[in-house]
Amino acid sequence: MMMYAVGTLQLIKSLKRSPWRQNWYADDSACIGKLSMIREWFDLLQAEGPKWGYYPEPSKSFLVIKDGLEEESRALFGDLNVKIVYSHRFLGGVIGSPAQKKEYVREKVQKWVEHTEKFAVAAQDSPQAVHAAFTKSLQFEWAFTQRVIEGCSNEYLPLWEAIRKRLMPAITGREVSETEGNLMSLPARLGGLGISNPIDSAQAFRISQRSCELLSASIISGDPLNSNEYYIDVSSVLKGERALRQSIQIQRSAELMHELPLNQQRVLRRITGSSQWLSVLPTAADGFDLSATQFRDALSLRYAHTPQGLPMSCDGCGSPFDV
Repeated sequence: MMMYAVGTLQLIKSLKRSPWRQNWYADDSACIGKLSMIREWFDLLQAEGPKWGYYPEPSKSFLVIKDGLEEESRALFGDLNVKIVYSHRFLGGVIGSPAQKKEYVREKVQKWVEHTEKFAVAAQDSPQAVHAAFTKSLQFEWAFTQRVIEGCSNEYLPLWEAIRKRLMPAITGREVSETEGNLMSLPARLGGLGISNPIDSAQAFRISQRSCELLSASIISGDPLNSNEYYIDVSSVLKGERALRQSIQIQRSAELMHELPLNQQRVLRRITGSSQWLSVLPTAADGFDLSATQFRDALSLRYAHTPQGLPMSCDGCGSPFDV
């Protein structure tokens, strides 16, 4: 990939003009501007590309337009067999109106709901493995989408409902109240399970936007990017946002714990300092893999619930069996 980028660098420079703005990612090229300018850029790309081993395919290209530009776009691009659309995917996100972006997110959310429900089925036999796979893999799929598409928090509600009402009960082996579900969405060190609430994390676009300001300015202006300055700026933004997020999470944890019964509050405040077992991979070689019963019993004790399946009384002294 690095060598490919070097190989196309001269092509990219030869296409740089002030009337338009182009954006490249690997072999995906894109241009924004007036329709006539985009046609001029595309003709230039077709002429210069083969010199550098780059062969554009108009039939696989998309022209994203605004309402009212249909006739002009057909007149300019009709001979190229380019697909003319109002919205289209782009680098993990989508270009289009707010309504089209929300529709795109809803379609993605529906797939993630289906995946979450499959995870819930698997959690009946392997709760620890499902917890690890979900927190370290699946939930990062929508985390990326949230970084590149703005203003779709409400569209993630069905996903959170599937997580709280199906996945969490399947992992813990018991019903999960709304307060417990919100608490479990926090990091393990704050009494949670690290199963993030996608509605809360939908604000990630703002963080991504702030951290990419210098890069965006470089693309728009065409000026060289100062990589050192960019690295320092991104580090500063992420550090500030991390501190802000942790402060909000600490406050949220305290508020949620206050809503729980006193016994649960006492247990959670005592046990949150020893939560590392929830964030490690359940590898058998290291002895971190637990059976379904062991994992659920540990979660029951963590949240001050009585483990399921205990005998009614001690078979030795006959006293009621409890913890």
